[in-house]
Amino acid sequence: MSAWRFFLRFIEKPSSVGAVKPSSRALVRAMLAPIDWSRVGVVAEFGPGTGVMTRGILKRMAPQARLVAYEVDPLFARKLLNIADQRLHVRNVGAQQLDVGVDAIISSLPLNALPASVSHAVLSNAAKRLKPGGLFVQFQYTTMQERLLKRYFAVEKRRFVLWNLPPAFVYVCRKN
Repeated sequence: MSAWRFFLRFIEKPSSVGAVKPSSRALVRAMLAPIDWSRVGVVAEFGPGTGVMTRGILKRMAPQARLVAYEVDPLFARKLLNIADQRLHVRNVGAQQLDVGVDAIISSLPLNALPASVSHAVLSNAAKRLKPGGLFVQFQYTTMQERLLKRYFAVEKRRFVLWNLPPAFVYVCRKN
C-alpha cells in the first residue's frame, strides 16, 4: 500500500487508523528491541495496519512461535493475509477480543483516538491475558495516555523515537 493510500485511509477512518503513514524502521526497532524473542511462544499485535511492525515481529520470532494480529480495518486485515507466514494468524476484530494467554503484546493502537471505554477494555483484557514476565509495548504520539497505561501496567521505560513521522513515544510495560 502506498504512503498516499495509507494517508487517505487515515482521513477516512482516523479513529481506527490513527497514523498518517506506516511506522518507520526506527520505531519498529524501538518497539521490538525490549523483547527477549527466545522466550516468546505467543505474541499478540494490536493494530498492525499494513504489516510493517508485523514483518519485524515475524523476523525476530522463533520458528515455532505464533503471532495473532488484531486489526479492525477490513482493508488492512486483507492486506495482512498476503504475508506468507504460517505463524501469522489475522483476526479482523478489535484488540479487546484477545482470548489467549500471550508472552508479549505489541500495540500500535491510537489510544487517544479511541473511545475511553474501548481503551479501558483493551488494556484491561491485555493485562489479564499477558503471562507473568511478559511485556506490553505501546507507542503513542503524545504522553497523554501515560496515566491510563499506568493504571493497568508498570511502565518500566519510556523512549522517544524522533525518526518517525510523527515522532513517537514507546512505552515498555509489565503486568502489575
